[in-house]
Amino acid sequence: MIRRTKVLTFGPAEKKMPSAKTMAKNVIKDGGSILKSGFKLVDSKTFDQRIKTCTDCEHVRVRGEEIRCSICGCYMKRKARFEVAKCPEKKW
Repeated sequence: MIRRTKVLTFGPAEKKMPSAKTMAKNVIKDGGSILKSGFKLVDSKTFDQRIKTCTDCEHVRVRGEEIRCSICGCYMKRKARFEVAKCPEKKW
């Protein structure tokens, strides 16, 4: 029996998300850096600047309150909180 899964999109169809394998590698790499840093968070001003940069970016995919990057696949409201987290396009 073949199972079909529904693909959710978060923006225009031309902005495809990375593969599940790529996103898993990104989570492991970023998670390790965050763990090593002791889960240090940025201040609210830095967080707001990062989110503004993300929402203005051509690679953003927004659905409701959810902001995702179509380069790394990350949920940016979570990633942007951590001091060691980096934008894949080096915008912050």
